[in-house]
Amino acid sequence: MRKKAKQLVALALAGMMLLLCGCGGGGTTVSSTEYDFEVTMAPGYPIDNTQEIEWWVPINVGVTTKYGNLTDTPFAAMLKENTGANIKFIHPPTGQEASQFNIVVSSGQLPDIMSYSWGNYANGGSAGAVRDNLILPINKILEKGGAPALKALLDSNPVWKDSVYTDEGWLPGFPSVGALSQVVYSGPMIRKDLLDKAGLGIPETIAEIETALYAFKEQGIKIPLEVELGKHMVAGNAVVGGFGIGASYYVDNGKVKYGPAQPEFKEFLATMNKWFNDGLYDREFSTLQGSGRMTSELLAGNIGLAFGANGGNWGKYLPALEETRPDVKFVTMPFPTTEKGKKPEFGHMENRAGGAYTAITTGCDNIELAAKLLDYAYTEEGHLATNYGKKGRDWEYDADGIVRFTDAFTNQNSEMNGGQSVSDMMGQHTASGSVAFGRVQDEGILNVLFSREDQKENVRIWTQTNMAEHQFPNVQYTTEEAQEIASLKTAIETHMHEMMYKFIAGTESLDKWDTYLANYETIGLSRALEIMQAAYDRYVARTK
Repeated sequence: MRKKAKQLVALALAGMMLLLCGCGGGGTTVSSTEYDFEVTMAPGYPIDNTQEIEWWVPINVGVTTKYGNLTDTPFAAMLKENTGANIKFIHPPTGQEASQFNIVVSSGQLPDIMSYSWGNYANGGSAGAVRDNLILPINKILEKGGAPALKALLDSNPVWKDSVYTDEGWLPGFPSVGALSQVVYSGPMIRKDLLDKAGLGIPETIAEIETALYAFKEQGIKIPLEVELGKHMVAGNAVVGGFGIGASYYVDNGKVKYGPAQPEFKEFLATMNKWFNDGLYDREFSTLQGSGRMTSELLAGNIGLAFGANGGNWGKYLPALEETRPDVKFVTMPFPTTEKGKKPEFGHMENRAGGAYTAITTGCDNIELAAKLLDYAYTEEGHLATNYGKKGRDWEYDADGIVRFTDAFTNQNSEMNGGQSVSDMMGQHTASGSVAFGRVQDEGILNVLFSREDQKENVRIWTQTNMAEHQFPNVQYTTEEAQEIASLKTAIETHMHEMMYKFIAGTESLDKWDTYLANYETIGLSRALEIMQAAYDRYVARTK
């Protein structure tokens, strides 16, 4: 799009940014917090305006398996058709989102719209992006009636509303809010056929898991336990939660803690080291992540207990096993607990709202047009379209009025599907392929995303934890806090991962535990927890 005025932006990480932009409605030159806005367009869709809108948005791998650009997807075509907007999608190469984001921000040539996890903006998160005059807080747009669907949604749901505003009271953009079935989507499944052969029930505690793993080994299973370390284990509390702590930053009775610095983490490491030495845990665990080896070993029947995503992993493994290894029977296993019969405290969970927004930048030539386009996702029609795709082609209502994907959508033998998974199809036909796309993920997505009964059982079991009480929310950091916490957390995570690998493999003795803890203080863990506690306390005060 041809800009009305050249944007002048200093480097994002340099601090204060001065950026002038032309705005829709009044057309005056403004800063991000001082723009005029009036509604001039007729209500409803399609939009009667052919002005081009530049929209920068990262895309998921599921899109690129078939399409080179988001613009070429059925979803993009449907969105343009339904809204009438003239959209030019721009997306960074997969895996280069953060670096490309920095390049765009530093260039001084901002597109009209940017979908991003603005909470991760290095100079103060989403509030920092407003202060740096990169994006517009859309409070005034909502007040003047420029986004009626989003306003109605937030007014009807105070929990979401509290989560998406900054401590300053700004709404940085059109938020992405997750349904429960989307924020709990990863967990353990275990071989029922092996348990039955050993006369064992489904494990609930670490001790029962250990008993099952030894039984699997006795039955000749090559890898009784398979779980990726690093982010997957940390985020999902795959095993660590069974020791009564979170595997990363978590909240315990209002206090922010770091699990790997708790005494119970030493017990976890000792247990994993024992399992490693006894051949219960993958001997090549350090090279597992990104290797694809878990898939090949699991489909060969060589794994007894594994942790994975309900759609991206189990959604592919389970039907493949039915065809090639029908003797292998995986069933849902709950996250481990410290005491049999007790509800697990920890499990997998993502935050439902607070960090990802589709924002209108201060480089936008027509704020009203951009707002109207983005508000579509929160309308009744837009909600269905962004979650499920095009009615008739991608989905229909069943006899009970429940949305179901069509056979052409889910059947891998159909011409439209072409051998793809449901999750990949959704990435190409719905907004799920667009990272940080502002919308509300539908609670009913479970009915269509996880079409198998075992997948639905996974969600039912994996959500039965107290993780919501421990989840560290998407807090808002000040600019100074954001700059400091970013470097601290990087150093802390690097130290944790390096030492965790060594302790489990036995290349470093747990006799060095005290040194391991002391190094956290040298790195600055106490300061990181202090910053996070202050931000958490502000969050709690704001959301009461």
